[in-house]
Amino acid sequence: MVIEGLLPFAAPSHWRRTLFTIAQFENRSMRVLGLASIVAGLLLLQLV
Repeated sequence: MVIEGLLPFAAPSHWRRTLFTIAQFENRSMRVLGLASIVAGLLLLQLV
């Protein structure tokens, strides 16, 4: 949660624009993005 909160704290206007852009993605693109996030998170957990 600390890491997730850094960008909205440091650059709220950029964060808002990014969320608006992501909200316009199609469902398939959102699923691919979600899967990529899961895989990246699992790989990072393996390093720790």
